[in-house]
Amino acid sequence: MNSTRRLFAILLIHVITAVAALPALAHQPCPPADGEIVGVLKAPDGSFDVHVSARGGVLKAVILHDKQFHQTAREPFKGTVQPPSQKIAEGPLDLVSTWDNAFLPLTIAFEDPSPLSMGRLVKVVTPPVAAPAAGAELAAPSVDASAEPAAVANEPQPAPVETWTTEPVDFWKEYQQNPDYRVVQATDSRIVMVWPDPARFSSPLYIERTYSIGERYSLDATIRLISLSESEIAGTMRLSVSAWESAAASGGYCGGMFGAPPDLLQAVCGTSKDVDLKNRKDILDNKGFEITESASYVGVSSRYFLSAVLPGSGNVAQCVASASEVGVVTALIRWGNESGGNQLIKAVRGTPCIPDWLVGAHGMEGRLTCSQAASVLGVDPGIGIVELSEMKEDGLDPDKAAARQVLMARRDRLVNFKFFSGPKDLGLLRSMSAGVENTIDFGWFGVLAKPMLWLMRVAHSVVPSWGLAIIFLTIIVKLITLPFTHSSMKQMRRMSELKPRIDELQKKHKDDKVALNQATMELYKREKINPLGGCLPMLIQMPIWIALYRTIYSAVDLYQAPLGLWIADLSSRDPYFVLPVLLGVIMWVNQKITPVSGDPTQAKIMLWMMPIMFSAMMMFLPSGLVFYILINTVLSVFHTLWNNRGLRRKAVAG
Repeated sequence: MNSTRRLFAILLIHVITAVAALPALAHQPCPPADGEIVGVLKAPDGSFDVHVSARGGVLKAVILHDKQFHQTAREPFKGTVQPPSQKIAEGPLDLVSTWDNAFLPLTIAFEDPSPLSMGRLVKVVTPPVAAPAAGAELAAPSVDASAEPAAVANEPQPAPVETWTTEPVDFWKEYQQNPDYRVVQATDSRIVMVWPDPARFSSPLYIERTYSIGERYSLDATIRLISLSESEIAGTMRLSVSAWESAAASGGYCGGMFGAPPDLLQAVCGTSKDVDLKNRKDILDNKGFEITESASYVGVSSRYFLSAVLPGSGNVAQCVASASEVGVVTALIRWGNESGGNQLIKAVRGTPCIPDWLVGAHGMEGRLTCSQAASVLGVDPGIGIVELSEMKEDGLDPDKAAARQVLMARRDRLVNFKFFSGPKDLGLLRSMSAGVENTIDFGWFGVLAKPMLWLMRVAHSVVPSWGLAIIFLTIIVKLITLPFTHSSMKQMRRMSELKPRIDELQKKHKDDKVALNQATMELYKREKINPLGGCLPMLIQMPIWIALYRTIYSAVDLYQAPLGLWIADLSSRDPYFVLPVLLGVIMWVNQKITPVSGDPTQAKIMLWMMPIMFSAMMMFLPSGLVFYILINTVLSVFHTLWNNRGLRRKAVAG
């Protein structure tokens, strides 16, 4: 019995421990596969981590630690394709939404490469041959497969002789099937890896990948193709940025036509002047798209986040987008020669220096490293052939002349780029100076949306509350539109004053509508009244509301930003519909106190229809937009009350 209780207690402890560990596991990216090496680069300010896999040199995760981007647990997706639980569990947001190594960001592939063979190192063990005694005759050994070797008592046996040889392997096929890089340097801020592993292969071409942690959600990265081949290696290298979305994400608008549009992934191909964005359905329908001119940035964008490659200066890069039926959206950046054509690297002439990580490799014995040669010559290891060619060889001592020669014999191709993966903050994207801010879609009213966002950010920098920032914006917009609104109210008040005279005209011309309309218009003309003036505030406000709608849906500043009380996210609808209902009530009050200038039946319809219609429209719109219109309506009530004072004074005086 005691043993049963003990076993039950042990099982209970294990269960409790496992349950307690679940939140911690939810904060981790996908665990490494068997034999996979994953290095973690950490931003100095702790804002983000990048998990780099040696299997393909790809990014396994980009973790944002800002509390604003904290991900709540999501329901499992519908469909046959399911992400790992870590991708949808509660915790810091992981911007890498794919989980198969073939679709992880920054995967390298090669198009139409020229045939290339390398050697897999194979150990050869040669049995020892004992030296014959002096004067002894060599006799042919007898071969007996079944005989055991005779042991010589008390006589040391020579060790077997070990040598290495190579067996031919197709370079491109091996890279496609087993792209496991060897990590040659790894710190919290930098990781360097190389393929193929010099300890396993002797290759005419090596691929070196370097990642250095940058600031503000960026990585500085390089791809260096190092050739030791006497033949030109042709082909086109491409780098891909992929992301995955559930098929459910492509559904219709939530809440009907007045709800939030779906947050669809878009492949992005941008130049300094323009940007082309297409979602997965558009790419599939149009069989992808391509930008043949040099691209400034290439990536995948969602509503609030962007993952993009920004090629370095001097690299001619083209952009191609693709998509798959299972939900993957991919943007590829493609490098060729200086014109974007099909060439990877030129042939080697002479004996070049080698990288430090190639020291001691098969066939590299006695070779000078490039860092050693640069040190002897007193130059930077990254010096180019042009600079070396301009260096006068006369007067150099033999060591320096040899160092210059091996440096000039190098044949490598260096591609450098910046990888950004983070929030689509307008100021942050503008600082990249590549037109990346164009990935923020403010719609047709961007000319209004950007100043509005700037005003809110200024207010938020003074008082860190987005609710107060929206109130500040509402007051500023109200002051700017006040002359138009006040003029409209005066027109409506004058029309209200003319109502008795219009009633007389209606009695006089009750059987002749043409004469009634003509007499009414003449009255308006004499009194200098524009009958459409009452619609002016609404016409002015509509573009502002649309611009704010786009601002709230496009600016990451308001993403998961709380208003207070029950509103935890200004970019989402009011969960209890309090703001839309309150807006309808206040609109009804404003309609009630506004002077009636037209037909009483129409005025009564407007009194009820406008508030009901607006409340219904606002049910599923962002609570930040509803809050703005609510504050604007409250201000309109006070403006109407103030305007009615003059009307009452005039009535008393009359």
